[in-house]
Amino acid sequence: MASGDIKMPDEVVEIAPNCFYQSGGDWGDDDWESAGMRSGLRSSNDEITSIDFNNVKKIGKEAFKECKGIKSMKMPRVEEIGEDAFASCDNASLTTLELPAIKSLGKNAFFSCSSLTKVVLGGVLEKIEKNPFNNIPNITEFSITNPQAGFMVSDGVVLSKDKTKAVILLPHFAKITLPNETTSIADGAGQNLKTLKTIVGKSVTSVGETSFLSADALESIYLPKLESVGFLAFSQIAGIKLVDIHESAQFTAFGGNNLGGPSDNASMTIYVANEAVKTALGEHYKNAKIQVGAPDSELKKHRVTFKVDPQEAGFIEAWLLGPVTVENGDEVAEGSTLKMECRYNFVQYEFSHWTVNGQKMEGIPGTQKILEIPSVNEALNIVAHCNKLPEGNRIFFKSANAAGGTVTAVMDGKEFKSSDLVPTGKSVTFTATPTKGYKVTDWLFENSEGKYVEKEEMKGKTTWTVTPTETIDFLVRFERNEGSVVIQYKELSGNGSLMARTSEGTPVASGEAIARGKDLIFTATPNAGYKVGAWIINDEEQTEKGKELRINNVTSDLTVHLVCYEEEHQGGDNDPVIEGNTLVKWDAVGDVVVPNNVKHIADYAFTGSKLTGLTISAQVETIGVLPFMYCGQLKKLEVDAANPHFKSVDNAIYSKDGKELVQVAIVYPKEVFTLPTSVEKVRTGAFTFAMSIKKIEGGNDFFETVDGMLIRKADRALMHYPSFVQQGQAAKPIELPSDIKKIERYAFAFNFVPQELVLPESLEVLEDYAFNGAANIVKLKIDHCKALKRVGNFCFKGCFRLASFDLPKEGVTFIGEQALQGTAIVSLNIPTNVQIGANAFRGCQSIANVFSFNTVPPVLDDLAFSDIVEIEQATLHVPFGTKDAYSQAPGWKAFTNIVEEDLLSVDEVALDNVLFAAQGEALSISGLNSAQVLIYNLEGKMLVGANAHEAITLNLDRGHYIVVVSQEGKRIVKKIAL
Repeated sequence: MASGDIKMPDEVVEIAPNCFYQSGGDWGDDDWESAGMRSGLRSSNDEITSIDFNNVKKIGKEAFKECKGIKSMKMPRVEEIGEDAFASCDNASLTTLELPAIKSLGKNAFFSCSSLTKVVLGGVLEKIEKNPFNNIPNITEFSITNPQAGFMVSDGVVLSKDKTKAVILLPHFAKITLPNETTSIADGAGQNLKTLKTIVGKSVTSVGETSFLSADALESIYLPKLESVGFLAFSQIAGIKLVDIHESAQFTAFGGNNLGGPSDNASMTIYVANEAVKTALGEHYKNAKIQVGAPDSELKKHRVTFKVDPQEAGFIEAWLLGPVTVENGDEVAEGSTLKMECRYNFVQYEFSHWTVNGQKMEGIPGTQKILEIPSVNEALNIVAHCNKLPEGNRIFFKSANAAGGTVTAVMDGKEFKSSDLVPTGKSVTFTATPTKGYKVTDWLFENSEGKYVEKEEMKGKTTWTVTPTETIDFLVRFERNEGSVVIQYKELSGNGSLMARTSEGTPVASGEAIARGKDLIFTATPNAGYKVGAWIINDEEQTEKGKELRINNVTSDLTVHLVCYEEEHQGGDNDPVIEGNTLVKWDAVGDVVVPNNVKHIADYAFTGSKLTGLTISAQVETIGVLPFMYCGQLKKLEVDAANPHFKSVDNAIYSKDGKELVQVAIVYPKEVFTLPTSVEKVRTGAFTFAMSIKKIEGGNDFFETVDGMLIRKADRALMHYPSFVQQGQAAKPIELPSDIKKIERYAFAFNFVPQELVLPESLEVLEDYAFNGAANIVKLKIDHCKALKRVGNFCFKGCFRLASFDLPKEGVTFIGEQALQGTAIVSLNIPTNVQIGANAFRGCQSIANVFSFNTVPPVLDDLAFSDIVEIEQATLHVPFGTKDAYSQAPGWKAFTNIVEEDLLSVDEVALDNVLFAAQGEALSISGLNSAQVLIYNLEGKMLVGANAHEAITLNLDRGHYIVVVSQEGKRIVKKIAL
C-alpha cells in the first residue's frame, strides 16, 4: 500500500476511479499498474501524506476519496478531476490547492476538504460540474488566473465567462449581489454555505437543484424574476424571512409540490407579482405572509448583546434556527427566533436566572439555562446570572436497570438529583425502591479505574445516608424475585384503557414481576363509542374480541397489547378497519380499491390477507411499513393517476416525482427488477417477501447493483438480497461485497435462500430486523468483523437454524432486543462494553458455551438464559477474578458452571505516550497510533466513537466523562472533567 510522500512514475498519465479508495496490495515501482487496478475492501488510504502527480493528466472518480492523511499535492499537468476524487480529504495541513493546467472539475471533487483556504485554478478551464468545492467553509482566496478559461471570479461568485450563470458561491460573504447578466444559479452553487444571509439577482430566472440547500444563515432572497426552482433548492433553511419574486407574473410554485422552496413559517414574507401567484402559493404556504408588490426595504435588524454575570462563571452560546451561530454584538433580523444557553462551570457555580433588557425572565419552560426569544423585535441586552456554590462534593447515582426500580435522594427535606452538589458537612439520604416483584441486590461504587465495584456491606440495603468528602458515583442493582416473570401491557390506540389482575384478584401493574405460574385476567375498558378490536399477545393477534382476556399458567415474560376500534365497524371479517382516516387493518380478498376516506395506510395493514390486486386511491397521503406482509398472492399494484403523492409503474409504487421506490408487488411478474435512474431513495422493506424477484439491475448516483443485490452508495448499505438461487441449486457460502458497511432493515428478512453467509470485514452495523425470519441460515461468519458496532433489535429473530454465530470480542457496543431470539446457537461471545437488550437470547435452547469478555457483568434480566435446556452442563467463561460477580449477577447466575480464564481479560494498562489535555470544553488527546477513542457520560451512554491516527480534539459540554483509548492491543480508561 502506498504511504508517506509519493511521486507518480513518469509513465503514469491517468489515475483510475477508486484507485486509492480501495485496498489493493503493496505499491512499488514494479507493480504500479496492478496495485492501482486491484479491487477489494473499499476503504481509504490514510498512509499517504503528500503526492506529486508529475505527468498525470486525469484523476478518476473517487480516486483518493477520504484519504485523510494527504497534507499537500502538486498537480502540474492535471487537466481533469472526476466526481468525488478528493472528497473528504480533510487533513488540517491541506490548506492550498493549485491546479495550473485544469480543464474539467467533476461534481464534489473536493467536497468537505474543510481546511482549504486558498484555491488557484490556472488552466483553460472548460467545465465545472455541480460545485466541486461544496462544504468547504474556510476558503478566503479563490482565483482563476488563465484569461482563456471559460469562467471568472467576481465579488464572491464563480461565473461563466459571459456572466450568465453563477456556478459557485464562495464562503465568507454575508451578501452576494449577482451581475445583471446572470440569469441562472447552478445546481449546488451555494449549498452548505454558512455565512450567506442575502442573495440578490435582479435577472435570475432559474435556480438549480440543491443550490442553497442547508445554507443555514440565509435570510433574504431577492430574485424578482424567478421562474424555475430546482429540487430542494432552498430546503433545510429555518430562518428565511423575505422572498422577493414580485416581477414573476406566471410563478406558481417553488418546483414540484413546492419541494424546492423555503419552509413555511410565520416570520417569512413572500412578495409576489399578482393575486394569481398569491393564490397559487397560498395553497402551500399557510403560515407565511404573501404580499403583492415589491418589498419596501431590506430586512430590519436589531443588535443583540449578552454576557454571564459574574464573567468567570462561564459563557453563553447563542443561535438562530438553522442553527446559525450568533456572536455577542451581532445584528439579528427582525422576527428571528433567538436561543441562548448559559454554559456555566457547574463545579463552582449554579445557574440563577436570565434578564432581558433589565427584566427578569420568569417561568421559562424546560431547562432554565436555555432562553428562547420567539421573535426578536428590538435591540436586546441579555444577562445570564449565576451564583457561586459553596464548597462541597457532587454525587452521581442511578438505577443499574431502570425496569427493576428507582433510586431517589433527599437533602434537607428537598429532592436531591444526580450530579447535584452536597455542601461540606451536609448529608444526603438515598432510597432504592424496587418495582413490585423485584428486590435490591447490590450498590456498586466507581473506583479510581472507572469500574463499578460492589460493596459487601451495602448488599440488600434500601436506604443509605452519607456525608461525602469526595465525589461519589454509584449504581443500585435490582433483581427480579426468584421464579418470577415480568408482565407488560398497554392499550395502543389511545381509545381505551387496560388493567390486569391475578385470578385471585391481586392487581398487576405493567412492568411488575409476579410469581411464575399465575393465571392472569386482562380487562379492557374502551372509551365511549369504541369496542375491543384486537388482543395481541407477544406480537401475535388473537381471535378473542371480548373485554376480558384470560391467560393461564404464565411461565415466561408476557406482553399484552389491546387495540380499540370505533363501534360502527360492524362489517364482516374481510371489511376494512378504518380509524379516523387511517386504514388500520384489512383482510382483503381479491382485487380491491382503497376507500376514498382513507388518507393513511398503517404499518402491516394487509398482513396475511388474500389480496391479489390493490389500487391506491387519490386521497392516500402516506403508506406505512411492510403493508403487504405475507400477502403471497398480491400480483398487481396500481395508483390512481389523480393521487398527488404516489404513482405506479409496472406493479411498483413510487413517490409522485419518481424519486422514492415505496413498494413492489409481492408476486412481481418478472424475475428481474430494473431500478429507474430517477430513484434517490428505496424504502426499507420495499422488496421484502417479493421472492419472485431473482435479481435487481440498474444504478444511478444513489444506488448500484452488484450480482443482483441492491446497494446504497452513500453509506455502502446493502438494501436487499434477492432470492436468486433457483430450486434444486446446491447451497454454497454467500460472500457479500467486501465494502459493505451496513446491512439495512429487512435486507435478508424472510428470505429462505441463504444457508451459509460470510459477512464483509468492513461491516459496521446490522440494522433492526436485518435477518428477521431468514429461517434457513445455518452458519454466519462474523468473528472477523472488527468494525462491527451494532446488532440491531430483532436482527436474527426467527433464524431457527442459525447455529454458528461468534461475535468479535470487542467493538460491538449494542446487541438489541430479541436480537437472537429463537436461534440454535451453541456458542456465544459477549463483547466488552456491550449493552444487551431485553430478551436478546430468549428461546436459545442449545447454548453450551458463553464467553464474556467483560470485567463487570453486563446488565441482564433474570430470565436472560433461562431457556437453555441443559443449563447445568452449559459453561460461562469469564475474565480472571470475576467469577463471584457473575455468580451473583441477574441473568448470569443461572449458570452453575462458571470458569475463569485469563485469555478473556482485556488489558487496561497505562499508555505512556498518550496525553490528555482539557481546556474549556475541548478535550485533546495526543500520542495516538491508529487508536479507537470512545467517550461515555457518567450514565454509561456512549457519546463519541472515533478513530484517530495521531491526535484528536473533541468539543464536549462541561461535565465528567469516561474516556477509553484502545490501540496496539492495549487500553486505557480515564475519567475526565471539563
